[in-house]
Amino acid sequence: NSVGLRIPAEGTGLQVVTVNNCSVEGLIAGILNQDGAVTVNGGSVKSTQASSSAYAQKISCGVINGDSASSEPVVIDLNGVTVYGYTHGIQNRYSGVCNVNDGVISGPKYGVEHTGATFSMSGNVEITGGTADIFLGSGKTVTIAGKLTGSDKYTVRTGTAPTETTPVQITTGWEDSGNTKIPFEYYQPGFVVKEMEASTGKTELFIAMIVPHKHCIYGDSCTLDSCTHEKVTFTTELNSESLEERSEGSTMIILTEGSYVLTESIETDKAVLFHGPIDLCLAGDSLT
Repeated sequence: NSVGLRIPAEGTGLQVVTVNNCSVEGLIAGILNQDGAVTVNGGSVKSTQASSSAYAQKISCGVINGDSASSEPVVIDLNGVTVYGYTHGIQNRYSGVCNVNDGVISGPKYGVEHTGATFSMSGNVEITGGTADIFLGSGKTVTIAGKLTGSDKYTVRTGTAPTETTPVQITTGWEDSGNTKIPFEYYQPGFVVKEMEASTGKTELFIAMIVPHKHCIYGDSCTLDSCTHEKVTFTTELNSESLEERSEGSTMIILTEGSYVLTESIETDKAVLFHGPIDLCLAGDSLT
């Protein structure tokens, strides 16, 4: 079948559907939810080949959630489900609300393509994609609905690219989620994911372009009208997490030859050893 399970837009209100521990498979979509409140517990959902049909937008996804004809939220809850798509694992679009708790999501292009209303994650969710694990349309974010317990970081691509002056918000609910380790990274080098204050006043995760930190070794204290000192580019940013990753055993952190800049004040109970020529800019922060 072209679609393993279809919940069509009938104009009669949301249709409630529950699927337990089943294997659902279709050519262009395992599940196509156009007007339902669907819960899938366990099992697997899979699409097997791309389609030239405009209906499928020439893609093939394990789950396609949302429809242009539906003005109400179209909801799918995936609990511990394995989802594979021929192009994307999940496409959440239009008024689609997709909530993933635990599970494995994958696709050769994107694990998740989110341009819909809400995409939320919690628990141990593995997401993989060839171009990026998660694609967020312009202005879209990942809602962090609870602790994320997976060990890998998710690569993220955004519809609006971050610029030197304009970082892009990628989460909603980060501050209240109880997570402390940043689980996302940009899909291209030259960018960093960091905590920043959002327009709501809450702390969220943003993707920011890395602007090389460069000045003479005297920093802002150099008051010469025309500074002729050699400029140093501090190429490696250090925060608590990245410093801890350089631990050697339980008592020592080793910084090897290079130029470093702090992005936050860091406290550690380990000895920090400088091994080789090192330039370190505190940038107004401290390392204690």
